Amino acid sequence: MTLRLFNRLRNSVERVQEGSGFKDKSSKTNPVQKTLQFLFKVRNLKYVLLMVVFVSLGIWWWVTPKQQSIRPANVGTRSFSVGWYTDGLSKGCAWAVPSIDPREWLKVCEVDKRGTHLLMFAKAKPETSYNLVLVNGLRVKFKGIVPVVTKKLSDEPLKNPAPAYGNVIGEQDELVPGALVYIYAQANQFHYPVAVKTNLKGNYAVDISELKSLSETLVLEVVASAGIWNDMKVSSQYHEPLPSIRAILK
Repeated sequence: MTLRLFNRLRNSVERVQEGSGFKDKSSKTNPVQKTLQFLFKVRNLKYVLLMVVFVSLGIWWWVTPKQQSIRPANVGTRSFSVGWYTDGLSKGCAWAVPSIDPREWLKVCEVDKRGTHLLMFAKAKPETSYNLVLVNGLRVKFKGIVPVVTKKLSDEPLKNPAPAYGNVIGEQDELVPGALVYIYAQANQFHYPVAVKTNLKGNYAVDISELKSLSETLVLEVVASAGIWNDMKVSSQYHEPLPSIRAILK
């Protein structure tokens, strides 16, 4: 509507100027013409600025590392974690949205940039289904993520803890800090893994008591950074320490 009005005003002024025979002489001093020219310049500048904003947002989205290999882990009655990795260093946030009442969502954010990510929700409710949403810059990921169902209070294991520890090494036998380690039981039934990140010295420690009751074989999988990973199988009765996991560039 505004553009159409501007065009009508401009055409009307031009017709008057052409009929009077002094268009070229008066166009530089005619206040109406000057006002219209200014408004058209402002309008064009607005479109240019909008184009710059859209292009900038597109570039920002393109260069922002995307979340990959997203897995819920460490699921208990009142807490659970979610792990993933990105192609480059990034700082992300995770939302846990209850299926029953989305207004009671939970949010956890990282404080610094990293390539492997493991965030824990510590205020979950027992026996509740949560849908996960990951946000990294302009990248939002929610499709294809396995939902989390927290355990019942009666499901909390009363068995003794089974601590296990190990480390992650690189191709030159160097210790790898910040590696993301998943531990599964090799079982037919679905279960959430145990997840942990290695410390600055490349070591980790976890409780595998629940996994030991599911299978006699454990699968250890490591993600050190984008494209670097490995897995191995060990006996669930394997006493500490667990064998070193070698992170290999695939």
